[in-house]
Amino acid sequence: MGPEQYLTAIAETQPVARPGDQVVYSDLGFILLGEVIRRVTGQDIAPFVSTELFARLGLRATMFTPPASIRARIAATERGNVTEIGMCGERAGSFPRWRRDVIWGETNDGNSFYGLGGIAGHAGLFGTASDLARYGLLWLQHGVWEDERALNAALVDEATREQAPGRGLGWRTATLHDRGASNPGKALSLRAYGHTGFTGTSLWIDPARELVIVLLTNRLHPVARREIEIIRPAFHAAVAAACSKGAHHGAS
Repeated sequence: MGPEQYLTAIAETQPVARPGDQVVYSDLGFILLGEVIRRVTGQDIAPFVSTELFARLGLRATMFTPPASIRARIAATERGNVTEIGMCGERAGSFPRWRRDVIWGETNDGNSFYGLGGIAGHAGLFGTASDLARYGLLWLQHGVWEDERALNAALVDEATREQAPGRGLGWRTATLHDRGASNPGKALSLRAYGHTGFTGTSLWIDPARELVIVLLTNRLHPVARREIEIIRPAFHAAVAAACSKGAHHGAS
């Protein structure tokens, strides 16, 4: 419970391979990044990103721990913590606080919800398609927003460069290593990068085609389904085709 216990647990976690030998998708690094922000700035991550990013970009509907008054605008996710119970295996029986009802208006992620109060570097952020599109435009414009630099140019380059097969820093990359049935599909260029959320969200940015593609689905409601692996590349292909047709006819 709480950031300090998470820091201790992460510090005690042993690596499963030598650095550089294996790619492991993990939340632990981004939980740590949230704590780096807190220690460096003296602010928790929620007020920091609200001031430094959301307000600057005009992301009016993006927030942690949304109030109950806007619950009707929020998509529900799983019926209980079924997926995470399965991930915990035999250990799941020793935890008494699993959610059993439909999760609605609160973060789906267990570490974020149970241990970090819904405010964490890896999960818990709510937003809208239009807000995500604005955020994607910031990256498409190489970190510049309204003629002012909001993200360091070297950071943008490093984050979107392939660091390991199919991975940048926080982003997936659309490289030859990662063009199967998952995402982004073959419609986007090899310069594209993006990220998918556990509940079914997706943001992909393609500098070569000057595209920001946002897809907010719900693959967990009321139970987890795998169709999203087919839907995402098909959606990207449809958007890319529509934009190419529009450009051919002179549309903006």
